[in-house]
Amino acid sequence: MDPKRWRLDGQLALVTGGSAGIGRAIARELLGFGADVLLAAR
Repeated sequence: MDPKRWRLDGQLALVTGGSAGIGRAIARELLGFGADVLLAAR
């Protein structure tokens, strides 16, 4: 996806299962879009 189109500056994203797999990939993408990311994992 185009990061310029979907900017998330100033937004907080909560990602569960963010230590590996899909959760980790989503967290990285959200960071790329400018979001602040909070991870929750075991």
